[in-house]
Amino acid sequence: MDSSKIENIIKEAINEIESSSSIDDINNIRNKYLAKKSPLMSLMSTLGSLLPEERKTFGQRLNDAKNLIAERINAKLEELKAKELAKKLERETLDISLPGIKHEVGGRNPFHVIVDEMTEIFIGMGFKVADGPEIENDHYNFELLNIPKDHPARDMQDSFYIDPNT
Repeated sequence: MDSSKIENIIKEAINEIESSSSIDDINNIRNKYLAKKSPLMSLMSTLGSLLPEERKTFGQRLNDAKNLIAERINAKLEELKAKELAKKLERETLDISLPGIKHEVGGRNPFHVIVDEMTEIFIGMGFKVADGPEIENDHYNFELLNIPKDHPARDMQDSFYIDPNT
């Protein structure tokens, strides 16, 4: 067998490796040249038809070519990983002159935690949260509800009054 096929495969592989710019490209090149159905492996299948002396030298050339391509792929992969790490470190710089994270002392009251959870549940069901005045006028609290002036609910001991109209 002539070794020109092997040399052509090596040249193609090295050109592709050197021109690759991403880790995905390198993985595709690895699959293309070192997988079971790659050109090198198809040449391996022809070893059985060679004479023993030719088989030994041709097999050695194939193994050397496979090892050379694998070494170049691994070197390029390490180079790309180093570049990627350098970019990541450049993006994630740490400014030690900035103030640190302030840690809160204590925790939230469990009552407020539960109220907040219930509020979120009801909001999720379509309800709305509405706030109103905590002190209501006599007009809105009783008159508009048709509760007359002499009704027992309007007695001083049954309702909290701030002044006669509030």
